[in-house]
Amino acid sequence: MIPKNHKHFIKPTAEKLDCKEQLVSDVIGFYYSAVRKSLSDVESINVKLDGLGTFKIKEKQLIKLKCQLGDHLERLENPETFGQMKIKKEIQEKYDNLCKASSLLVSEKVRKQTHKEKRNEKNQGDMEE
Repeated sequence: MIPKNHKHFIKPTAEKLDCKEQLVSDVIGFYYSAVRKSLSDVESINVKLDGLGTFKIKEKQLIKLKCQLGDHLERLENPETFGQMKIKKEIQEKYDNLCKASSLLVSEKVRKQTHKEKRNEKNQGDMEE
């Protein structure tokens, strides 16, 4: 299966809905820009897209990104220009989002583990009866 660019959906969708191609293009563009922003800003540990599936953060990738951004922050510890200050602020925000996602990932892992343990205890109790 070859993935299609979202621009391939504009004309058929406009014809099917009987509306202007520009409107369909704007809606699709807005949707995909929101998806890209959500994925790149690490707003949550998973992003669900109807018809495409759920995209989850991988713990290894999260650790790798945190290390890379931490290195950038160390290099920009004392910014000398306004441009460097802006870059440092953006990197700091991304780093904070990664830290938040990391804590969410850990709490989700603990929640799943406790649920699994409770389920196993219940199954053990049922088998003993």
